[in-house]
Amino acid sequence: MNEMNKKRKSSDEQDLLVRDLKESLADTIQDTSEVIKELIKTIDVTIKDEENRVETKAIINEILRDFESSINSAENKILSDNRSSNSPKEEE
Repeated sequence: MNEMNKKRKSSDEQDLLVRDLKESLADTIQDTSEVIKELIKTIDVTIKDEENRVETKAIINEILRDFESSINSAENKILSDNRSSNSPKEEE
C-alpha cells in the first residue's frame, strides 16, 4: 500500500512539473511572438527600401515559424514522455 502511495505521489509530482513546463513554454511563445511583432513594426518604420523591408520581414517570419515548430516538437516530446512514464507497467 505504501509503495502505491509513493508511485501516485511521484506521478502527481511529474504531472505538476509537466503542467508547469507547458505553461512556461506557452509564456515563452507568447513573449517571443510579441518581440517578433515589435521587430516587424520597427522594420516597417526604419527600413525605407521596399524590397529590403519585404525580404527582412520574410526572414523574420521564417525564424518565427522555425521557433514555433521547435517549441511544438519539444512540447509533443515532453507530453509523450510523460504519458509513457505514467502508463502502467507490467509487474515482473
